[in-house]
Amino acid sequence: MLTALLAFAMGGLEGFAANSQSPGVPGGDRPSLSSVDETEAARREWCSQPNTAAGESHNWRVRSYKHCNSVQGIEVLSPPIHSSAVDFDRIVGKEWKWQYQGRDSGTCKHEWQKDVSRAVPTAIANGQVVLVREDEVYGGFMLTAQSAKPEMAQFIWRYGTDATGGFDTSDPNVNWSAAPESVQERKDDLMIEFGPFEICWSGSLGDKSWIYYGKFPGDELAENGLAICVTEKHSFDTIRPRDGKWRNRRSPVDGS
Repeated sequence: MLTALLAFAMGGLEGFAANSQSPGVPGGDRPSLSSVDETEAARREWCSQPNTAAGESHNWRVRSYKHCNSVQGIEVLSPPIHSSAVDFDRIVGKEWKWQYQGRDSGTCKHEWQKDVSRAVPTAIANGQVVLVREDEVYGGFMLTAQSAKPEMAQFIWRYGTDATGGFDTSDPNVNWSAAPESVQERKDDLMIEFGPFEICWSGSLGDKSWIYYGKFPGDELAENGLAICVTEKHSFDTIRPRDGKWRNRRSPVDGS
């Protein structure tokens, strides 16, 4: 259902494509991988042009490595969108090529998996405070209910720009929810939305669920972009989100 779980639906954005999300790999959609040089960018633009004779288009199949978060891609030919072909892609590239190399890629055992994930690696339980930041706005939310079937969640939230960075609801600089709110469907994603924040969410089996960074491994990170920190706290009252002990990350490899 969610694009965050579909991992690279085939098509043209940035010229990359892959098969559907493999089990146990939460949170893949399509990376921008914008750090490639001009030559590679020009080649990807050519690859995205359809082969009109065969009705196929050049794309990429992508895989990643579980431990170092490195990403590789290989060129494939994809059938037309309305094709009934069972084997969706035909590999035409001669080798897998690096799209992003993690810091530990040289020593990693490279246990690879299909697709690329932007999931926060820690699954979220009810009552667990998650801190978020965008520019100078600090916020936090807590799931109060969640379910995989049907896929739904409710949450409470607080955010503000108070110089002390606290979440005191008596402070006029702090906004807060008076009652739990529900995740909202936006296109094919379910979103936790409050204030300036939009965080992609998906249900999972058991009593926990997944949330997602806004960026993939290798994406260019904006200084004021969405950052996330999962805490072990179960109350907003004692948290000072500006405290340096909270490690806000904007992608699975931010700060690594």
